[in-house]
Amino acid sequence: MARRIFSLVAAALAASLLIVSCSTMTKAERAAEAARVAELVSSQLDNRQYFIAVDYMYPLRGGARHLSSGYYLKIDGDKVDSYLPYFGAARNVPYGGGKALNFEGTLSSYQDFAPENGLRRIVFEVTNEEDTYAYQVDVFDNGKASITVLSRFRDTIRFSGYQDVDYKWEKTEK
Repeated sequence: MARRIFSLVAAALAASLLIVSCSTMTKAERAAEAARVAELVSSQLDNRQYFIAVDYMYPLRGGARHLSSGYYLKIDGDKVDSYLPYFGAARNVPYGGGKALNFEGTLSSYQDFAPENGLRRIVFEVTNEEDTYAYQVDVFDNGKASITVLSRFRDTIRFSGYQDVDYKWEKTEK
């Protein structure tokens, strides 16, 4: 019995040492990676070409929900591609709910400012055939992001996720 417990403890210790040794970065490496991410976040926001992957949804009514992968908000110049789920009350919308927050459109306004150090806030509006939406996107230097969407005909909803600084943009022909 004692031999078995000793073997389990030794195996657990060896596994934890292996995990720690494989996953540790030096302080300098962590600082360099943080600087790289901050530079890419800022550059992509300045160029209006960024991709935010969304992993949590916070509807006005009900609790937070973890989302499967695949939901996003993409800005490319004056174009927006919104692929976000919607839960909440809706008024005066097409039968079946319509497109909700799944659409591509052209920005009608765009403002970018830094209310505090380490935070960028982007506020833009987009209109499609169903509604007018106002998005507020807060992005921190580390890439963490929060998206709040206001609509004329739907409850406000918020999302959280991260700016994917390594997103591979498809080349479009002009």
